[in-house]
Amino acid sequence: KREIFEPASVQERFIHKKPSGIDATTATYGGVILFKIGEPPTRLQASHRISMVIGNTGVKRSTGDLVTKVTRRVEVGDQELARISNSAGQLTLRAAKAYEKGDFRQLGLLMNENHELLREIDVSTPHLDRLVEAAQNAGALGAKLTGAGGGGCMIALSEPENTERVAKAITEADGRPYIVSIDQSGVNIESF
Repeated sequence: KREIFEPASVQERFIHKKPSGIDATTATYGGVILFKIGEPPTRLQASHRISMVIGNTGVKRSTGDLVTKVTRRVEVGDQELARISNSAGQLTLRAAKAYEKGDFRQLGLLMNENHELLREIDVSTPHLDRLVEAAQNAGALGAKLTGAGGGGCMIALSEPENTERVAKAITEADGRPYIVSIDQSGVNIESF
């Protein structure tokens, strides 16, 4: 896995310009990981499984450019962004605890709150907001944009019996849904 992780990290640096490293780590090693800058990643374990639906807007954007835009706001001392960033950090810690307890209703509410914070820093789009709202109205426990925003994807937390309904709502809101689950093992080699 280390042999796969290293080149994936190079690509992530190329695309994101200044990545956290969490994308390559999670994709390579699997599971759910709590990441704090300056600290080693922490693996989280939930008491039971949950389903998710990813909704793709189909809108391409430059992750690196979006990250740079927000970073510049931080560098000039944008106090509103600092407040929102602090709130998002606290939500993340609460979300990690909810995930480990298997309190997916609470996790969903925290996802909804996080999406509102991301809207405040202007990284969401009307299309992302429409997919998030459609998922919420279809019974998703929570939904938010994922990644840098500006297009791309959103993610909805759903009870397994409701994923098809959430996926249909995303389709009807002009998104492309993908029903997914958390892979605990990460990258695997399969022979056919």
